[in-house]
Amino acid sequence: MDQEEMGSGGVWPVVVRLPVEPVEAAVEADAMDAVVQVDTLAVRGPLFGVAAQSVEAEKRPQWQVVIAVTADCPQTARDSLNSLLWFRAKDDAQDRTERRALLAAVARLERERVDELTVLGTRYRIVRAEEYAGMDADGIEQPRPTDPEPVRPDWDRGTTEDPIDDGLLLDPDAPITPAQAAERLALRTLTYTGSRFPVPRRRTQ
Repeated sequence: MDQEEMGSGGVWPVVVRLPVEPVEAAVEADAMDAVVQVDTLAVRGPLFGVAAQSVEAEKRPQWQVVIAVTADCPQTARDSLNSLLWFRAKDDAQDRTERRALLAAVARLERERVDELTVLGTRYRIVRAEEYAGMDADGIEQPRPTDPEPVRPDWDRGTTEDPIDDGLLLDPDAPITPAQAAERLALRTLTYTGSRFPVPRRRTQ
């Protein structure tokens, strides 16, 4: 296990673990091969969703995704949180006090650009995720041999599945594999260069 020291700039430490289980080791080997082959990243841009954290668990910074990180702007995620809390007040509130607390949060979301609020012991935060793809001389990276596939493929357009990040637990303290650590460290210096991004957000030469 290796750990990067927390610097004065507030850099989050990275704890690395080596995969030992055979399947996980094969996935890691595929990931390391991909790292070697990637020449650059194609950045699509940010997506937004909502994550929640128990106030009591503040000392351990785990967050759970409660609204899929698929919105194209922060306000869409805020609107989804508004709807989530409204239906919780309508269907799940145990008493008048809980209902009033939930509806107060709904009212605030209707008049303010709120990126974080706490309701009934739960902290909700609008979160941002960068979407990107690795590229090499042949173009965008294709699926890897160890990428998971459904046991029985279903081509029915009416079939619905849970979002890929439904209930996803985000834990920055959790140990990660060497390939994941390399990716995380590389992304710390990621800056925009494309002309479609605002000038203040692009890398300065």
